[in-house]
Amino acid sequence: MKKPLIFIIFIVLGCSIFVSSSHALTVSPAKVEYSANPGDVISGTITLINTESREATYYPSFESVETQGSWGDPVFTGEVAGLASWIEASPLEVHLSPGERKRTSFTITVPENANAGGNYAAIFWGTSPSEGSGTGSVGISNRIAILVLLNVSGDVIEDGQIKNFQTNKKVFNYFPINFSYILKNDGSVHLKPEGKITIKNIFGSEISVFSANPNKYYALPGAERAYSITLSAENPVDEADAQGFFGKLKKERNSFGFGYYSAVLDIEFGKEGKSAQDSLNFWIFPWRLMLLNSLIVITLLFIIFQGIKRYNDWIIAKAGVSEERIPRKSTRIKKQKEQARRSNNAEE
Repeated sequence: MKKPLIFIIFIVLGCSIFVSSSHALTVSPAKVEYSANPGDVISGTITLINTESREATYYPSFESVETQGSWGDPVFTGEVAGLASWIEASPLEVHLSPGERKRTSFTITVPENANAGGNYAAIFWGTSPSEGSGTGSVGISNRIAILVLLNVSGDVIEDGQIKNFQTNKKVFNYFPINFSYILKNDGSVHLKPEGKITIKNIFGSEISVFSANPNKYYALPGAERAYSITLSAENPVDEADAQGFFGKLKKERNSFGFGYYSAVLDIEFGKEGKSAQDSLNFWIFPWRLMLLNSLIVITLLFIIFQGIKRYNDWIIAKAGVSEERIPRKSTRIKKQKEQARRSNNAEE
């Protein structure tokens, strides 16, 4: 088997497209998804746009797709097997002037004996007719791919489970907060989880609800797909302004949160709407903001105390009575007791 080519980022099962730095070609769509029966013939179209300032000719090629790593990154095997061998493109070369766009077509002929489940391939458009189709050694910079996902009907299995729902730490001082989880696909077709993460405070009140798969990423059969979601502040502070103590203090003020929180992950996947849940807890403790507020309170109390003391001194001074001449309550009581004792002794 030829050495796999790892296609760095982009499509990641339904994300963005990669634009060649050598020949600037844009393709649309970046991903196509179909369901079919054995023996079906599927037709589709792809739009090519030459965003370069010179003419170029592009050629199609096809490769099988697998996944690699915990993030489920697509790996192009360099082989034309399975779905990749079922695809044909027309025309076999496309000439584009600067800024020109053209629509090309392709067909997928599903074999009568095709196994039920998920099948995955990539349609490449590159600047050389020798690129792709099993070469296993062509530089990625001269070609761009469209991911093809095909489910063949039959006895398929849709099953998955959540693993490692977590945050990058347990105590935060401010937003953003990064959540991640892994969906392990134990079935025979690709899964696209739909659902939400709900944040609640210590009193059970909902603080925030956001998508558990905002980029619509897929998990291929047998793979473990990692998902990362960031809960940002409503008024985020630019990182350039968030340096040092006062910069981080600004982040705490703009994204104030305090106390014990829970996060509940609830997703569904598959045509049958199977569900999976998990939860975690974390703290938000903005110690810089708390320290500043404490200093402000202490300063205000000190100012109030000094103000009351000075006011009393002013009242006494205005009355013309020295503090030594103000009779103390305890002194008066002692004198009254002494006078009573002397009176009793005189009567005896």
